[in-house]
Amino acid sequence: MVKARSSIKFGDYVSYVFTALVKRRIVIIFFLVCVAAILFLGVQLVLRIVNNEVTFVKVLPLIVVAALIIFYFSLFFGMCMAQYRRAKQAFNEESDYIFLNNKFVIARAGTDTGYDVFYNTIYEIIEKKKRVFFFIGAQKSFMMRKNNFLTGDITKLREILKKNCQNAKLKLKK
Repeated sequence: MVKARSSIKFGDYVSYVFTALVKRRIVIIFFLVCVAAILFLGVQLVLRIVNNEVTFVKVLPLIVVAALIIFYFSLFFGMCMAQYRRAKQAFNEESDYIFLNNKFVIARAGTDTGYDVFYNTIYEIIEKKKRVFFFIGAQKSFMMRKNNFLTGDITKLREILKKNCQNAKLKLKK
């Protein structure tokens, strides 16, 4: 049995939302389009500077694209902050993740009963530097910090997940 306590901070929540968006390819497509637009407009700006043709109207597209990127990311962080505050008010208690041989349980801190998640329902597990993400369905996922183990450690958790989640796509560290 491996047991970990959840204590999610705002940075964890942003990482959680960003990972979910990357899975849906939304962020990647937007990022690639923005990078392509900035490169194209930047090259044109450099050529205009070399030819001494710089005017505000010719720099305007680059300013607009940069403003849209800043607006998008400020909107993203603003939405994350609002959702995080709502979640903190709704779930102001800590939870324990208890990994057993056939399932894991998400329980109120200090108890052993709660929401059961069977390993065969997990379709993807992603381990990052500080966090582990569990994707159950399109609208349901969980995250835990790797440094909050009460019993066991990350290597024991990896063993349990590799053994029990054969149908899931595992992206675990070595």
